[in-house]
Amino acid sequence: MLNFGLAVLFAVAILGCGGGTRSDGSSGGVSTYPLPGGSQIRIAAGDCIIVNADPQSLPPATVSYSLTDAGGSYPDTYEVGVVPSSDTCQFSQADSFVDDGFTGSAGDSAAVPTGTYDLDVICQNGSVDCLIDRITWSATY
Repeated sequence: MLNFGLAVLFAVAILGCGGGTRSDGSSGGVSTYPLPGGSQIRIAAGDCIIVNADPQSLPPATVSYSLTDAGGSYPDTYEVGVVPSSDTCQFSQADSFVDDGFTGSAGDSAAVPTGTYDLDVICQNGSVDCLIDRITWSATY
């Protein structure tokens, strides 16, 4: 029994118990950080918005978004992208880390390298404005 206890103590000493301090002063471990989202957003048919007012600088992370459509019985059609902030709102699909086309509400996530990002939404409706009830995004690192 003593040998087992010593083995556990040795493993904990080598592997650690988690925690610690990062170079930015925060505690160790993985955390999820909310990024600027919005609610009650109207996008003209065929137009695009950048959800965040300022580009978001991130370390390597997993970025997730959730869009809740306010179209009711007539759901709207969107294209959502997490893209480098150097892109315009009508982003290049080749440069996006998330590029989802859908009708109604949806969410997704993807890994991104260190960089500065925007959350872009394109209203793919032919003639009717898109109405977003709420859109959120976050980074986990």
